[in-house]
Amino acid sequence: MSASVSPESPAPPKKLSCSFCGARVLPADEFCHNCGSELDFTAEKAIAEKAVAEKAAAEESVAAKTVKSKMFCTECGTENPREAKFCMNCGASINAVATLNAVKPVKSSKASAKSEAALVKTRQQIYISLGVAALAFALFAVAGWRGFASGAKGFDLSGAAGAGAEARPVQPNSNGRTPLGDAGDPTASPQNGMPQNPAQSGSTGSGESTSPAPAPLITADKAALDRIDTLRKQFEAAADAKRKLPFAGSLIGEYVQIGRLDLAGDYAKMFAELSVGENKPDAKLFLRAANLYDDGKAYEKAVTMYEKALELDSKNTDARVDLSICLLNAGQMRRSVEQMKQAVTENPTHQKANLNMGILNAQIGRTDDAKKFWEAALALDPNTEAGKRAKELLGKN
Repeated sequence: MSASVSPESPAPPKKLSCSFCGARVLPADEFCHNCGSELDFTAEKAIAEKAVAEKAAAEESVAAKTVKSKMFCTECGTENPREAKFCMNCGASINAVATLNAVKPVKSSKASAKSEAALVKTRQQIYISLGVAALAFALFAVAGWRGFASGAKGFDLSGAAGAGAEARPVQPNSNGRTPLGDAGDPTASPQNGMPQNPAQSGSTGSGESTSPAPAPLITADKAALDRIDTLRKQFEAAADAKRKLPFAGSLIGEYVQIGRLDLAGDYAKMFAELSVGENKPDAKLFLRAANLYDDGKAYEKAVTMYEKALELDSKNTDARVDLSICLLNAGQMRRSVEQMKQAVTENPTHQKANLNMGILNAQIGRTDDAKKFWEAALALDPNTEAGKRAKELLGKN
């Protein structure tokens, strides 16, 4: 009985033989191994090579589809092998397949990387223009500040409670701490006309960033690099934490201005740690470091700083929402779901927590639960950006 061939499989290559002696030969042979006659199988070779190519393409397509599909537990969100029937984390039955690129989560309000750089640049320009005519200063304030600030559209890049990535140079007070309410306070004032804490004030925010990716350090001008080099040497040479603080604060601003938010995050972390001394740790300072790492796409470091901030201020729902999204970006789906679930449980009226919980449920195939969270987000305020996003996801016009 002849073997059956799958309709999707390419036909096997035609068997070849020497036209002189009839011996079986291979497509790659140029002479018959039996009689030595020259072989010419141009057409047959083409057919055979095409069949091999089609088979390889079919196998590659199947492999690609297998890689793209991910199996997630609908109970806890843990990724499992494609053939799994029960979750290896919680033991629940797996009945849905979902991919992680359907809908992006929405982060809570915080000044975008572009706006942060604008704020630093504006501050420096103001120092320069103090001796200039009032008219020139006013023109800069209107054209420069508003021009930079208008770059943020819709939701901001990311962020926890308020303008957490505010990174202008800061000066500590007499006890070595950054006074609240000045340039070093991450929540001192609204940025771009947006309230700090959406959990309390219903501010808007975004999951889609219009900010450019961090620029390489080598694109900075020589003057900026020289300033950074000098500040780093001064920071290292400073004898104690109190003397290091102003240099760390200035380095945060310099790195933000050249687009290296990850390095700004390093010095924001050191600033937060150095500020402790004999004083109580300040959650806002660790939150600023977390936001800079987040915007700089250093997600693992951002997770550590968000966790530190939440140790000091466990009720900060904005920080917990951003921690959840950082965990998702770091590939930790299960922990991401856990943190977002906790945010909604602790603060049921937090609009972005509800919106994001719906998105995470949709990503693991729980569409009915996703709709419930989106309905809740829409009901809280249909006129905010988060409310409009929920309405869009629900397919309502």
